[in-house]
Amino acid sequence: MHKNSFPPNDKFKRNLGIIWVLFIAVCVTLYFIYARQLTPENISDFVKNYQGGVLLLYFALCTIRGITMIPGTPFLLAGILLFKDSPFLLLAVFLASMLVTSALMFYLADKLGFSSYFEKNYPEKIVLVREKLDGRNGFLFIMLWAFAPFTPTDLVCYVAGSVRMRFLNLIVPLLAGEAIICAFYIFNGQILLEKWAI
Repeated sequence: MHKNSFPPNDKFKRNLGIIWVLFIAVCVTLYFIYARQLTPENISDFVKNYQGGVLLLYFALCTIRGITMIPGTPFLLAGILLFKDSPFLLLAVFLASMLVTSALMFYLADKLGFSSYFEKNYPEKIVLVREKLDGRNGFLFIMLWAFAPFTPTDLVCYVAGSVRMRFLNLIVPLLAGEAIICAFYIFNGQILLEKWAI
């Protein structure tokens, strides 16, 4: 039987890490070269002029992020800078990307090769999640898991799919937990941006 090499084996993760570091290096270099043009006003004007395209690109990047195991917080912080005048729109787009990646993990984890990745890297957590999902407080567990900033949300989606949980029973508490933590980041980020006049 052909074994899917996605998601990341060690070589894949190393290459992805190199690409990520190069991407950051290019962004920092461009920032220093074009620092005078990259003012908050110019960025805001650009986003206003091309909001539909920027939103679509942002949604696509956040969705791809979800299936490459890159943490979402940096993308959310970037969104706060890009869409500082539209916090509710940012929240909606970010949650929509979470919905798509959660559905992929729930329905297609085996076909995408994530099952072997999760079973290898998170065996104890998988046992814990299965026990909690079978318990009476499964809804609350999923919501708190999604709310916690350093827990792999994709893992609970995979386990829920593997135990044949109803998707609605997963996605409602998951998005509720994500909405709370993302709203906290977004609206506190807005306050900091205004305070620092970024």
